[in-house]
Amino acid sequence: CKRIKYWNSMDSTSIDIPNSRALVKQILTLAQDVDNQPFIVQEEGCLAGLCSYMNHEDVDVVLMATRAIDFLSSHPLAKEP
Repeated sequence: CKRIKYWNSMDSTSIDIPNSRALVKQILTLAQDVDNQPFIVQEEGCLAGLCSYMNHEDVDVVLMATRAIDFLSSHPLAKEP
């Protein structure tokens, strides 16, 4: 996620597609584990980084980022009382 913080300052389309795909896939894999979700959400820059991939030129990157955000938002601690 620290890489996302660095990359977040750049246009996500300027990062080459294989690196973007690998990074978002790794975050998606981590986000699928309920135990990891609170840590990912609390890490500064992770959500902003995922959101920046929502307008990426590679549709697979966009879909993986969307799935990761969906997993993160489904955590019980993410729900408002």
